[in-house]
Amino acid sequence: VTASVANGATTVSLTPSLTNPAAVQAAIAEGMRSLTVRLTDSAGNSSTSGPLQIIADYVAPTQPILEISVDGTVRSLIRAGDLVVIRATFLEDMATSPFLSLSGVNTVASTPMTRIDARNWTYSRVATFGNGTVTISITGTDIAGNHLSGTLNNNTYKIDAISPTLKSPVANSLFVSGQSTSASAKRTGDTVDIQADFSEPVSVDGTPTLSLSTGGLASYLAGGGSSSLTFRYTVRAADATGTRLDVSSSSALTGTIIDGARNPFVSTNGAPVPGSSSFYLSNIVIDNRSEEHTSELQSPYV
Repeated sequence: VTASVANGATTVSLTPSLTNPAAVQAAIAEGMRSLTVRLTDSAGNSSTSGPLQIIADYVAPTQPILEISVDGTVRSLIRAGDLVVIRATFLEDMATSPFLSLSGVNTVASTPMTRIDARNWTYSRVATFGNGTVTISITGTDIAGNHLSGTLNNNTYKIDAISPTLKSPVANSLFVSGQSTSASAKRTGDTVDIQADFSEPVSVDGTPTLSLSTGGLASYLAGGGSSSLTFRYTVRAADATGTRLDVSSSSALTGTIIDGARNPFVSTNGAPVPGSSSFYLSNIVIDNRSEEHTSELQSPYV
C-alpha cells in the first residue's frame, strides 16, 4: 500500500484505494506497521518520507475488570448512605472517558467516568435508600475507535437499608440452649447458654452482652457470621435465690452487632420483653441456698 500527497492536497491518498474497513484489514495486517508517504509537487518531483510507525488495531476491547469499594474496602453489599467507588480497569488504553450507567434500585443515566490513567477510570456515588440490586453498564472505545464488546462480569452490588432484628416473633427469639420447659435450679458457678436468633446473619465487634434479671450479664460466646448468637451466663454467689432468669429490660441486648452491610442492631429493633420470651418460660430459677436446704426449694414457676 502506497500513501501519497499530491501538490496542494490536504489528504493522503492510498494506492490501491481502501474504501471500507474490510479492504483496510485485508491490505494492512494488524499490529505494528511502517508507513512511508511520497510527496509530489506540481512539476512531478517527488520525495519519500522515512518510515512512520503505526499500529493497526481491529479488535474490539473487552469489558473492564470492576472493583466496587466503600472506604477502601471491596464490598458487594452496600449500606444506604455509603459512598460507593466503582473502579474500571481496562486491558488497553481508552480513547476518551468511558460512560457508566446504573439500573435497579439506584439509577444513573449514562455519565462519563473520571480518569486515573488511560486504562483506569472511576465513578463515585452515594448509595441512596432502597433494598435490592444495582447493575452497572459501561460503554466506550479504544484509541483505534473500536467499541467495547462482551459481557461485563461482577457488575452488580446490593443495597441493604434494613437493620437486623431479633427474629419474629420476638417472644421466641431468645431461649436457653438445650433447656426444656421443666423447672431447673442453677447454683453459683453453673453456666447457662442463651441463644439469640436474628432476622439475618450478623457479626459482632467486641463482646456484646445481655442484661439479666439477676443483675448480671450474659456475655457473647459464639455465633458471629451466622443468624444465631450464643451468650453465656455464669451464676454468681450474689444472685438471689428464687430469681427467675429473664432479660432485665427491652434494652437488655447491647454491644456492636451488625449485618453484612454494616447496619447495626439497635434495642428498638425487635427488642426482648421481660416475662414474654421462651427464655423466661424455660423455668430456670436461681438456688444459692446451702446444700442442706436445696431439696426444700419449690419453684413457684412450674
